[in-house]
Amino acid sequence: MTDKSRNILLGILVIGIIAMTIAYAALSQALNINGSAQVQGKSDSWNIHFAHISSGSEVIPHEYATVASQSISLTETNTVATMPAVTLKAPGDYVVFKFDVINEGDITGYINTINNISLGTPSYGSGEDLTSDEKAAFEAAITATLTYDDQNKTALAVNNSIAKNERKNLILTIRFNNTAEVQKLPKVAVTYSNITASIIYGQDQVSQGGGNGGNTPSVTYNIGDLVYFDPVSDSTCDSSSFDATAIAQHTGTCYKWRVISVGSTNLVLQLDHSIVDNMQWTNSTSTIVGPANIFGALQYYTSSWTRVDPLNYQYDTSSLTNGYGLLSCVDGACTTSAVGASLSSAQSPVRARMITLEELKAIIMQSDMPYKNNFTNFTQASEYNDPASDFRIVTAGSNITWLLENTNSDYYMFESGATDNVYGSNSNGYWTMNPYNTNNVLAWRLDKEGVLSYTTANSSSLKNSVRPVIDIPQSLATKD
Repeated sequence: MTDKSRNILLGILVIGIIAMTIAYAALSQALNINGSAQVQGKSDSWNIHFAHISSGSEVIPHEYATVASQSISLTETNTVATMPAVTLKAPGDYVVFKFDVINEGDITGYINTINNISLGTPSYGSGEDLTSDEKAAFEAAITATLTYDDQNKTALAVNNSIAKNERKNLILTIRFNNTAEVQKLPKVAVTYSNITASIIYGQDQVSQGGGNGGNTPSVTYNIGDLVYFDPVSDSTCDSSSFDATAIAQHTGTCYKWRVISVGSTNLVLQLDHSIVDNMQWTNSTSTIVGPANIFGALQYYTSSWTRVDPLNYQYDTSSLTNGYGLLSCVDGACTTSAVGASLSSAQSPVRARMITLEELKAIIMQSDMPYKNNFTNFTQASEYNDPASDFRIVTAGSNITWLLENTNSDYYMFESGATDNVYGSNSNGYWTMNPYNTNNVLAWRLDKEGVLSYTTANSSSLKNSVRPVIDIPQSLATKD
């Protein structure tokens, strides 16, 4: 993306499948297409958004597939499209969702960045007996594709244009492919969670030579990489301009971040330190309301992070006995479904969240931890409630000790590049998004000694901290 288009970025459409659950090959959770079109200056000349198709069926099940509704719902601003729940009952089943993007402004828009849909790594319920090869074959058969609804089902591409008054027909297909490699189906629920994609429109075309904003970023990122990013200012932020003293004194905003997930053109980053050293997960007597205190803190401390889009994100804890249901954030306004709690508002949007246990699992599985395969069946509804309350997921000398950097412990010999409390932290660890399964006063944290444990969610004396997680285009980050 050019400097010009980055500074005047005009529109973002975010597409996210919240949770996809397959039980006996049944897709039973709601699929959501989440979108935001952010207009700088509120100019009427820029208006790209979702729309219903002009005619025909929006939701089309095939073979034995069924759907809860025949229509896609749009919010009042047409920036969020919600897919109805679908069920895939057998190999060969698929469901097609049809919706449009329309340009009702006066300026031609160009796709600057595409993060295509990726299903990620699923979680298997307790008792699953598939072998690793059987799982791999099954997972390879489940696909999600987003294309134009033309004769050739053309893939979206960087620099595709959408002119004034032009309407683009899109098609999202969820498919259980009937392949010979699938010899055995799962006997318990298989869940795909927090699947996201995004289409970023700008008023300028971008370079296709692998530079910033191009379809093939020139920098390769891996989990754990250290990057620099200033969420407040677009001034230079790299190793030479980083000032740890200014960060510790809250006078600087050129921060260090760790990569916790890599998309085709986006990065999910976790701050290398906590913004609050001691914070309750909630001040309620029950975790069923969700992490209200933490989202309040994130709302306050990230209010100036205007280079990070307001949070469009969903996280489902409905399978837990004491979950808060579906956390849904639309343009930074977040609610939980179990009791209808509001955690933030669009008037003062939240721009960050916390790390999830699924993300910690993904980090562990690519690490050099000797017993990482113990996490093969690590699922939110079962083994999260007792992997052993003192389950150490980070050990001294491993390549993921960066997860513990800048806590108040000197216990670990950090690998090259990690730092041991350079900001003077006084925290004993940091919270995750996850409540404990079978006790409604507990929530999960990663403590300073690498132990993944559950602890009292409303305690104000345990020194559990808040470490923000954000999602940005790769073009905005500078690798160390």
